Amino acid sequence: MIELLALYQWALFSGVLSATALALLGSHLASRDQSLQSLSVSQAATVGVLLSAALLVGHDAEHTDNLLPIIGGIILATTVFFFGERLVANRRTAKTSVFLVMFTVLLALSYWIISYFPALEGHMAQAFFGDLVTLSGTAMWISSVISLLALLLLLRYWNVFANDSFNIPIIGVAYLNGKISLYAFNAISLLLITSSIYSLGLLFTIACLFLPTVIFSYVQQPSLRLHLLLVIILAAVSTVCGFIMTLYFDRFPTVPTVVLVMLFLGLLLLMLVNLFYSKKNSCE
Repeated sequence: MIELLALYQWALFSGVLSATALALLGSHLASRDQSLQSLSVSQAATVGVLLSAALLVGHDAEHTDNLLPIIGGIILATTVFFFGERLVANRRTAKTSVFLVMFTVLLALSYWIISYFPALEGHMAQAFFGDLVTLSGTAMWISSVISLLALLLLLRYWNVFANDSFNIPIIGVAYLNGKISLYAFNAISLLLITSSIYSLGLLFTIACLFLPTVIFSYVQQPSLRLHLLLVIILAAVSTVCGFIMTLYFDRFPTVPTVVLVMLFLGLLLLMLVNLFYSKKNSCE
């Protein structure tokens, strides 16, 4: 077991960095009511990666060290993000429906690409479900660097981003127009989501973005600092525990195992936190 952990230590480290950065980002996205928008952007990144991989078919079959897929993912994710923003700019209702339609169209497009380029079927599975065990090369280092930078920025300016996340649902995003914090947050979101899709897949990305923050939204006495701390702990510990489980049980898929472990540990931690507050309140 120690030998296996040593073999995959950098892949695991990259996964933990991505998970914690995504969990922090997801707390803000959920507060800003951008969950479905993030889902459509994530699917756009998936389509961008697949389209770029299609260009490489027959030239560089593995393309693990080729930057074209992540560049294609970033371009299409950015395009869909701003197109979606324009579509819902003047709408007060049914914004989620617009993003759901965008996600559906992009999902259909991804399968259409696979039907046209059957050689990409393996890439499709990787793009959706991911695999920490196969994470290596340029994909791993790109994901690690972007995740580390995003994590540092989200931690360093957490109060600025948290203030924006609090005000947007009340005042609207228009009041942030021209503010560097909005541009910085959007850039962090697009880069982090795309790099995670490219290296770890859609399932890992969406689960880390929203599963921790949804679970800990049920804490009895909510606190922003406690919430951010809990989502970081859950994302990091679940990634490590889920990965170790797949080393013991080699038939377990890594990313789905991480997601299920995250759900179990999250509910357990939520119960313990609420139990602590219940006892504390009863003593007072």
